[in-house]
Amino acid sequence: MQTNMLTLNEDVLITLVSYLDSQSARQLSYTARSIHLIAKHRALQSVTLHSIERTTKFCTYMLGDMPHRLPALHELKVHCIVLSAHELVTHTTDDTEESYAAAATLLSELLRRAKNLRVLVMDSAQAWMAYEPQMVDAMASIQTLQEIDLALVGSYTSEFINKMRSAPRKLTFRRSGPLKQGRGRLQLDPQLRLPSVESLSVYDPDNLPGAPDLARAFPGAKRVDLRRTRSFKGLRPLLSTDTDAVPWPTLERVRGSVISFERWKSANTVHLLQLVGQLSSTEASSSWRGRALAGILRGRVTYSSAIPIVSNFQPVALILELDVTAGLENLAELIRGSARLQYLAVAVASDDKDRLDHVASWWGAFCSVLTDSSVLCLEFRVACRQNMSFPPGRSLSGNAGLIPYQETLVRAVEASVGKSTPSTLRYLSLDCSPMGNSPWRYDYLAPEEGQEVKTPPDLRWWSVEGEGTARTTRVLDVGQGERIAAYLRSVQYDYSKPFNERDVPDLCR
Repeated sequence: MQTNMLTLNEDVLITLVSYLDSQSARQLSYTARSIHLIAKHRALQSVTLHSIERTTKFCTYMLGDMPHRLPALHELKVHCIVLSAHELVTHTTDDTEESYAAAATLLSELLRRAKNLRVLVMDSAQAWMAYEPQMVDAMASIQTLQEIDLALVGSYTSEFINKMRSAPRKLTFRRSGPLKQGRGRLQLDPQLRLPSVESLSVYDPDNLPGAPDLARAFPGAKRVDLRRTRSFKGLRPLLSTDTDAVPWPTLERVRGSVISFERWKSANTVHLLQLVGQLSSTEASSSWRGRALAGILRGRVTYSSAIPIVSNFQPVALILELDVTAGLENLAELIRGSARLQYLAVAVASDDKDRLDHVASWWGAFCSVLTDSSVLCLEFRVACRQNMSFPPGRSLSGNAGLIPYQETLVRAVEASVGKSTPSTLRYLSLDCSPMGNSPWRYDYLAPEEGQEVKTPPDLRWWSVEGEGTARTTRVLDVGQGERIAAYLRSVQYDYSKPFNERDVPDLCR
């Protein structure tokens, strides 16, 4: 029986609207008078602002016309650059010191009244607080924040973190953005302890404390993401003081560049390690300038520089990005660096068909490197350009109809089993989906529980059966393959016990 939405009672409408995101609720509020108020209230629970003008208008509206809805504001994301008085001299903008100060005063008052705010994202955080120092106390007084994301740190942001009364689960520090704004340092109180923080992302590590101080301040962190870069002067790490073993027993998953961890000695193992940036057997260029640009812009580093990191963390699951144009020297030592390794995911980028043809031959050499490893599950990701993906109606569900160079790759993967793959290997996947912002299908740092299983048409899974050179592949249901991989990446998996496929829980949605 069909039902007119406009005839539903208010309780039912509220329930339906509660499933909408903020933007959808805002659009719905314009459709009918009877729905307008309910949908508008839903839209005001999560707000994203992208300019000083919109920030000023929103704060004025909420403080003047909708103060009764401020307790219902749960998410506030302020994505606009705020320049200091000094920076205004060298940058062209329609904003002024006066407009910044006026907006900061309004925003500070709004934050003071938003007592139930759960998510706060703020670009130019230090600059906002500099224009209205009372914002520090307003933010620190909120007791309900679960996620905090700040870009541009300094003395005011340090004061906020040290004084805040919330117990956030997720904390992110980012770089200031496209403009090279003046940077300060985040100075954490030596007595600060925030055990509630489970996820810590540091994308501005050159202006934050080192690993020992972070471990002390956030002793409950389970997932840590560090992105340190090199300076141009000698290509040395800007902060290379983390030479002592860092005790951080709660760590489960770690992600970051090789440079982020090269001076970090962990006193504890982790379940999953993801190294960001392409690894190669050699530097990208024979010239000093070429090596510098490769290290800074593309993050390419050698296998040998990653060996001590893998050996240090001893991961059960390891995720790497490799260069198919380079040799494989030292890669075997890198893979063997972890005696606990059971799951390996490898991504290579292919931006033309000729390189894809090369991938097939590279794959055979790569498998020979793995022969002496204990890998149980191997995922191979070949990130193609968008226009190199399978045409409509074609996929890896069977070899018939594949584009020639993709068929070559599929055959190479299938043929490698029994010849050069590890004797422990039981599961194998190949993903030739188009590349996006990330070469991966999911966020390895996030817990598998609740993550959505993604099964693109260019994904194929096999199970490996038999012994020795008589081993063969059997096509495996993609959903089952994804569930097995998720379990191996999960901290629920105990690598010290024999793996039994029947014990695999359904972790993902």
